[in-house]
Amino acid sequence: MSGIDFLLTTLNARYHHSSLALRYLYANLGKFQERSLLVEGTINEFPEDIALRLLSYRPRLIAFSVYIWNVEETKKVIEIIKKVSSETLVVLGGPEVSYEVEGQEIVELADYVITGEGEISFYQLLDSLFESSQRPEKKIIRGESPRLDSIQLPYDYYTKEDIEQRYIYVEVSRGCAYRCEFCLSSLDEKVRYVNLDSFFSSMENLLDKGVRNLKFLDRTFNLRIDVCKRILEFFIDRIDLGLFLHFEVVPDRLPEELKGLIQKFPVGSLQFEIGIQTMNSGISERINRRQNYTKIKENIQFLANETGVHLHTDLIVGLPGESVASFARGFDELVSWAPHEIQVGILKRLNGAPIVRHSEDYGLVFSRRAPYSLLKSRDFTFFQMMEFRAFSKFWDLLVNSGNFRGTFEWLRGHSLGEGRSYFELIMGMTRFLMQKHPHYLKGVNRLKLADSLFCYLVLDVGFLEEHIKKLILEDLQRTGVKGIPAFLKGQREGTLFSLRDSASATSHRMRQLRHQ
Repeated sequence: MSGIDFLLTTLNARYHHSSLALRYLYANLGKFQERSLLVEGTINEFPEDIALRLLSYRPRLIAFSVYIWNVEETKKVIEIIKKVSSETLVVLGGPEVSYEVEGQEIVELADYVITGEGEISFYQLLDSLFESSQRPEKKIIRGESPRLDSIQLPYDYYTKEDIEQRYIYVEVSRGCAYRCEFCLSSLDEKVRYVNLDSFFSSMENLLDKGVRNLKFLDRTFNLRIDVCKRILEFFIDRIDLGLFLHFEVVPDRLPEELKGLIQKFPVGSLQFEIGIQTMNSGISERINRRQNYTKIKENIQFLANETGVHLHTDLIVGLPGESVASFARGFDELVSWAPHEIQVGILKRLNGAPIVRHSEDYGLVFSRRAPYSLLKSRDFTFFQMMEFRAFSKFWDLLVNSGNFRGTFEWLRGHSLGEGRSYFELIMGMTRFLMQKHPHYLKGVNRLKLADSLFCYLVLDVGFLEEHIKKLILEDLQRTGVKGIPAFLKGQREGTLFSLRDSASATSHRMRQLRHQ
């Protein structure tokens, strides 16, 4: 295989993801571009296989883009490369190595690290190493943040394979005007924008190549209403192509002029990711997150009831001062606003994020391994945090996935209508499923999930057997699942009593564990 001087690579979480950061670097390599190649892998591959593929190009330098989700796997790849090809230079960049770099094992393995943005600084590093032959004096290079209207846009470097098989990521801005302490964007100095005319030209080219799904990475898409309007107007004029667009929006910033534009989009063509994170105003203030909850509720209910937007909302478990009881109240309140998805995430201690300042006062204890999740705090025991980890997983499998939409829509309506806590119902289900499926993090067969859900709702909670059976079977049929769930087999074989005994034993064991 012919030699390539410079490789740009990263390990994506899944094959259908793609790296916008690498394409930005490649687009701005200038005279080095023809000697460079972009190669993407995934965290699910063996590190030896990744190292073999990279080294087969005989590169002089490999640049890795490092994130919280791939740092451990990337480190293994670099260890192999340095052992078998020590002359190959390794350069790191990305959020995971942009802050608190001292002492990081992966940093120790590398030859150079560029912190922050790399479009300008990576080119300068190559020029220094391979043109002037004057190596930088320091290993850690502070990346220069460019004006976005002064660098080359990367969208020509999405390939035919990318367009057919991967998510296509784009951005109009970098930075965030807000200072939420759990997020690295709080460290950005200001929000910068690309040249919109150039951006629209790139979007036209992508659409001409067949792109129909676009995910915007902007942290606050609707921060500048004038920019947001121009982008929405651009795409509404082309909506007949069958577009799907994902934006992350500020939930309390939705003036009437935007509402009217949003209403023009067909059902299923827009998805809004809305990071609420906490429904507790005191905690929101503590972490420097400014939110108008009255406006948020009004806007989410408008979007849910009067538009075709798919609403993906986010909550975080474990923020300083949050308790199980306050999270439960916030969860139930958000459920009542009827977003399509609620992503429940565990607080993480990102390198450089200011949230760490609360560690002593609130007893925040984080894992030392990526993704640095909260293990316990003053208000959450370790056991409770593990329950919430399972809560998040089963909520995704059963509810966010839409696999059991009919069943959980009925449960939500029933709980709210009866004045009961929907959170308590789901947490009870979580505790039950943790025992039934101890390896749940690897996934659970849908028929087994259906059976366990039936056992919990009928045998543990006490809902009418025929009604729950009807709801679950309709969901299985709607989603095309083949096979017969065990609770139907059990009825035919006269083993429903054994299922009841199993459910009772599981519930008893969970009660014992919670009181230990």
